[in-house]
Amino acid sequence: MANYFFTIDEAQENVQWLAETFKGIGPLRKQASTLHDEIRLLVDRMGGNGGRKSHDHLVKLNNDMQEVSSQIEQVVDSISQRGILVKSVDPGLVDFPYNREGHEVYLCWKEGEDQIRYWHNIESGFAGRKPI
Repeated sequence: MANYFFTIDEAQENVQWLAETFKGIGPLRKQASTLHDEIRLLVDRMGGNGGRKSHDHLVKLNNDMQEVSSQIEQVVDSISQRGILVKSVDPGLVDFPYNREGHEVYLCWKEGEDQIRYWHNIESGFAGRKPI
């Protein structure tokens, strides 16, 4: 059970900050996606004919990916410190613990939405979203 339950108004007060936060990590998400594709392609090519140069490039790409991932993780931590549960980074998807008629549920916000409009049971997740 959550230590803290948000009110709808409290959750709503975080929406603009969340939108800006996820927009701010947009370049990092894009960079991570590009690095992922480059790593996969290089690994596929190396399967046939390795080589020191390819290995060195793979090490660099993996280091770059680790750095980008670390930066994204810092942003996720800043969101979590507010008691908000991050469910996805791309697209941004978060839940706010909420007490609905004596039961713990989640208020749900997805990047691109301008306000808190949905809630769902803990077990049902995003697929079970219902209008507030």
